[in-house]
Amino acid sequence: MSEVIKHIKVNILGNEYTLKTDADEYYIKQLADYLNKKFLEMTHKGHGPSTLKESIMVALNVADDFFRLKEQVEKTERDLKTRADELIKKIEDGLTKEYIEIK
Repeated sequence: MSEVIKHIKVNILGNEYTLKTDADEYYIKQLADYLNKKFLEMTHKGHGPSTLKESIMVALNVADDFFRLKEQVEKTERDLKTRADELIKKIEDGLTKEYIEIK
């Protein structure tokens, strides 16, 4: 069952955009707010967000955020797998020890 496609209006840098999406409206508005925040950060650094160069800088900043979070998730997954493997080994060793003691 597919989600319903909605038209959601967002404002980015004073321009209104209508997006067709099946995503939650609140989520889409959070994305727009995030982009506005990133553009605002650029303007506070002395760059105006109106040029292609500054837009590319914002895109690189967002991509950096994404890849840093992705790496954190991957590291957490690796750590959890290692921990789970260690716990499984301890359980198996404990069961084997019990089995030997019962015999």
